[in-house]
Formats: sequence, C-alpha cells, structure tokens
Amino acid sequence: MPVSIPSTDRERLTKAKGFVGFATDFVTYEKQNNDIVSVLIGNVIIMESFQTARKLPVSIQRKYRIVSILGEQIQLGSVWTVGENADSKKGSIGCWKRRHVLQETLDTIERYKTNLQDVQNRIKIEQNNEKL
Repeated sequence: MPVSIPSTDRERLTKAKGFVGFATDFVTYEKQNNDIVSVLIGNVIIMESFQTARKLPVSIQRKYRIVSILGEQIQLGSVWTVGENADSKKGSIGCWKRRHVLQETLDTIERYKTNLQDVQNRIKIEQNNEKL
C-alpha cells in the first residue's frame, strides 16, 4: 500500500534544523512507478545527523523512518541503528560501515530495478494478449 508523509508533517520537517529532504525527492522514476516508490521509501526522512534527528519531536520519530546522511537509521518506534563500527560519543559510524551501507543500498536498488523490469515485461505481455 503506498505511503506518504502528510503535508502538515512535511511543513514541520522542512523547518526543522538539520532537515535534508524526503527520500522520494532524491530519486528519479517514471510517474507510472509512483506507487512502487511510495511503498519503498514514501515515509523516509533524511536528516544531517543523528543529533539533529534526535531533536525532532518524538511524534515524528515514531511515525517515520529517519536516515542521516551518514547512514544512521531510526526505524518506526524510535530504535536507532548505527552499525558495529559506531562511535557512540559522536553518534556517527565509521567509513567501513558507511561503505557497507551504501553497497547494500545499491544492491537493493538493483533488485528493485530488476523486479520493476519484470513487472513491466509482464504488463506488456498482458497488454499484447489482450490485443489478440
């Protein structure tokens, strides 16, 4: 089911210190794939750092998935994930972990891309069958 961040929360977030953007604003996709993108990243907020994200109201933290530009994540329900090489004093993760997180993200994107191509191929086959 497609998800999105309501306009009232979007307005509050755009004014928050450390706000970078919404994940959906950082990807390009064809309009026909809007629902797919919404399901995958429609509720993801990108913040500058762990510290700025933690300053968001708890009501925001518990509703959406928040990711810092270093790869730190707060899942729905306020559980932070910083990785095994985390420097807990600074709230950041090491270079190795960032590289690992980026590689996992790229792998996930490739899987989604392949799945999307499969769906598009199936749609074309169904459309061709309907013409017959």
